[in-house]
Amino acid sequence: MSGDAVDPEDLPGSYTPAVVQLASEGPVFVADYYTLSSGWVAVRQWDGERVKVPPHRVSTISEVRVQSYGTDRTCLKRRVADDERREMAVSDTTAGMVVPDAVEATPPTSETRA
Repeated sequence: MSGDAVDPEDLPGSYTPAVVQLASEGPVFVADYYTLSSGWVAVRQWDGERVKVPPHRVSTISEVRVQSYGTDRTCLKRRVADDERREMAVSDTTAGMVVPDAVEATPPTSETRA
């Protein structure tokens, strides 16, 4: 299942961009992540694709700083704060880093953010 691409210049309010360190594949820069009650980590890639990663494959998760910006204080946008990371997310639909061998995610139903 894939969704719309995520714009690093206009992040949805609930998204938490992060670098997910996979045990054998290395770091993956994702638009959003959350932990399922099963322990699996659900991630949304910059191209909108959602996948689940088993807990034994995740070494660490480091959240990426975001900032609010705009001229109208009642309608500020959120974006990835670091220019280089923003460019990485924009330059390739998957930010150059696809989560390998992950299970395709389904839309959350009763799962909650951890």
